Amino acid sequence: YCATCNLQKPPRSKHCSACDNCVDRFDHHCPWVGNCIGRRNYRTFVFFLAAVSLLDAALTAFAVLFLVGKYELDELDFRNTVVIVAAILFVY
Repeated sequence: YCATCNLQKPPRSKHCSACDNCVDRFDHHCPWVGNCIGRRNYRTFVFFLAAVSLLDAALTAFAVLFLVGKYELDELDFRNTVVIVAAILFVY
């Protein structure tokens, strides 16, 4: 029984203080998605994480290609290599 909602709650459900709802198989409240992650939207959350990971990988790859293309490979010396590595680390 949830004292806040005044409802009988299923097993493994918890009351989220941010959403003010009881969530079945509550995992956590995600500020990036803007709601609780539970039984009904866990698959959507995993797809969201996969999409963000793919976007991050694509942005990193394009940043590397841009920085390597900006400097010709014959002219790469220590200073240019440091600039490229620093720019890649700045992305992360």
